[in-house]
Amino acid sequence: MADQPRSEIIKDNPIGKGLDAFRASFSSICEGASVSCTPDALEQLGQEDLQNIVLDLLFALGNLPTIRFLRSKTGHSTLRNDLLKLISTISSDDFDFDFDRIKPLLKDRVYNTLYNTSGFANSSEYRKDMDRVLRDKLGTLYVGLPRFHEVFFGRVVSLKIVSEAVFKKYIEGSEPLFSNGWSGWLIDINQDDILS
Repeated sequence: MADQPRSEIIKDNPIGKGLDAFRASFSSICEGASVSCTPDALEQLGQEDLQNIVLDLLFALGNLPTIRFLRSKTGHSTLRNDLLKLISTISSDDFDFDFDRIKPLLKDRVYNTLYNTSGFANSSEYRKDMDRVLRDKLGTLYVGLPRFHEVFFGRVVSLKIVSEAVFKKYIEGSEPLFSNGWSGWLIDINQDDILS
């Protein structure tokens, strides 16, 4: 495995449900502190709660098979060894860890990993949080804008003629790209099939 490219190691060792325990811990800590389970919660939690969240995350990451195979960027060991050293440092009473340095990681990377669509699937409990996350990541979304096509595409010369010509190419030939739907698209669109 050591000679395998990083992307291949990651592909061969998916996270799956490996972070479910961390997700539950994060939710429990937020609930115990009476704060909404969003990236903003990190600004509202105390130092001890932040330390627990970080340690829970690092332990969960350390248990993932991928982490055992990925090489460290700091030496000749694995990424798991780096995580174990960081866990030891954060757990130490002698060390004053600056959690502000790790908050961006928790907000930007981990939150996206943990709260993908499967974390919110059909759960009315988290829909308001999902709306907030989407708004944070995508900005304001507008639906039903009057004259949208005219305003945004009206000045593109010959757009209709060109787009019709391009689409015509997609439906021609012995193996058209479009025939009763786009060819090559998944019929069953569930998360695991799309991610694989």
